[in-house]
Amino acid sequence: MKTMKSFLVMLLVAMMPMFITSCQNDKKNEPSSDATEDLIIGEWECTEQAYEVSFDGDTESDSESYGSEEYVWEFDDDENLTIYWDGEREGKYDYNVSGKKLYTELIDDWFGGDADYFTIKKLTDTKLILEIEFEDYDEEIIYTFYFDRIK
Repeated sequence: MKTMKSFLVMLLVAMMPMFITSCQNDKKNEPSSDATEDLIIGEWECTEQAYEVSFDGDTESDSESYGSEEYVWEFDDDENLTIYWDGEREGKYDYNVSGKKLYTELIDDWFGGDADYFTIKKLTDTKLILEIEFEDYDEEIIYTFYFDRIK
């Protein structure tokens, strides 16, 4: 019996590192707010814009794809966002990033103040996905913008 007890104690001690490592913070690979602010700086080509509209339980969705450098968003390090359409400047807006939220004056111009921020769904060296959700009358609307980094 004493041998069995010793064996169980040794087994428990041997398994302890597995319990400790499995309890580590899984969010260590998520960029900090400062890293997000730095990573978003650059030129991003919008490759697709999708929307989903829900009203009284019915949902309608559609998307539109864009050609090479047809629709570009440029974020600079002075927190200016410049939008280009077919190489022509369409507008310039202030922006700031807080966690996974992108705040910009663009929202007021495009969405009439019905939304407060874009949610940063994905941000890597090469990909950016932004989503904005708001209500317009009795409709729930979600727009998703897909970007590839070009600079």
